[in-house]
Amino acid sequence: DILVKQIKLSNYERYSSHVREFQILASQEYPAPTAEYWADLGVYEAKSKSGEQAFELKEPAWARYLKFRFLSHYGKEHYCTVSQIKVHGSTMLQGFHEQWIESEKKGRELS
Repeated sequence: DILVKQIKLSNYERYSSHVREFQILASQEYPAPTAEYWADLGVYEAKSKSGEQAFELKEPAWARYLKFRFLSHYGKEHYCTVSQIKVHGSTMLQGFHEQWIESEKKGRELS
């Protein structure tokens, strides 16, 4: 499981449309028994440009599986491509370590 904090979408194709709006869903199980198992991580809007674009999640979330729904696109090309998707975050162990460090800092401040 990963605490997802940021998503990066890349499009390096010259003769294709670019993704505009997309939705990210997260789940701990796959296949998910019902649609309710997919948590909505938000709808994001990309710019109409080539290359890599970063999107900070509104609220970081734990996920094992991600589902992307591409809702709209720029342009009128026959294809709308995504060359690469990167997911940035921290593992459970890193997350627990970060929480432990924060609690230690707070403990020192209160002393």
